[in-house]
Amino acid sequence: MDKVSGNNPTLSRPRAGPLSRASAPVKLETMGKWLGLYPNKRDANFVRCFLSSGSACLLQARCPCVRTEPSIRPSFADCVAGKVDRELRLSRMEGPFKSIPVDDLVISPVRVVPKKTPGAFRLIQHFSYPPRASVSDAIPPAHCSVVYQSFDETLGMVRSYGSGALMAKIDVESAFRLLRHPVYQFWGNEIDTVAGECSPPQDEVSKLRETIRRFNGSRKVTLRQAQSVRGMLNFACRVIPMGRVFCRKLDRAAAGCARPHHFVRLSSELKRDLAVWASFLEEFNGVSIWQAPAIDSESLQFFTNAAGSSGFGCLL
Repeated sequence: MDKVSGNNPTLSRPRAGPLSRASAPVKLETMGKWLGLYPNKRDANFVRCFLSSGSACLLQARCPCVRTEPSIRPSFADCVAGKVDRELRLSRMEGPFKSIPVDDLVISPVRVVPKKTPGAFRLIQHFSYPPRASVSDAIPPAHCSVVYQSFDETLGMVRSYGSGALMAKIDVESAFRLLRHPVYQFWGNEIDTVAGECSPPQDEVSKLRETIRRFNGSRKVTLRQAQSVRGMLNFACRVIPMGRVFCRKLDRAAAGCARPHHFVRLSSELKRDLAVWASFLEEFNGVSIWQAPAIDSESLQFFTNAAGSSGFGCLL
């Protein structure tokens, strides 16, 4: 943190004394009433204890005390320092300290990643650094795996409420901004409950089309660039499902690379798949009509029979 603290005087004053409890906007008294109604009492009790007393980090290996961090580019140092200073003012972070406040302290680097909004950044803690000796490496997958709701699950739930169902999206940073509307953007695609259709945002389609054009003119790209376009294609596949088969060569080409700066060779076969995607994006009108749920043969009870001379018959 020396590089950060040197750019912000408010971070250069070391703290002394015991650690204090972090501040959070959650009102446990209010949430406790809802937790009492949660069907899984074990999980509800865990959340209640976590919010009131914290939780132990279940490590399966000892992490080394990392006191250095990856270098921060000078252009981002002031941004990092400002965001860390804000976390300190809100009591969501502690420090700096004159001495190590707790035993087995692990210091994870902080950095910023750009948001979609130009000039906006998100502060993150790099729990995966250093490689093979990080906090993430020491936590068993069973205690840190996260499963997000899929696009298909969300679409199925929306359809169950019928045409014109209102959807709401909560801005966690500004929770008071809660708007209900029949058109909702989820996992990069728009869901329209009135028209009964899904579509990718036009700006994302234009961005993907331009990225594919650049790829077709290049011999190789970095793994980070390949993963970025693969992520965009993955979002598009939710409304252009036939495109999934044309992503496999890109997946195989990137599978042999380990570091983000390693290069991925763009073969002629891979470029032909990207050309198919380009045709999808040029000719596809951007709308995917909701399809009826699949019905198995036992539920459908559909029988056919052919006549010996001519004709046929069926029973539904």
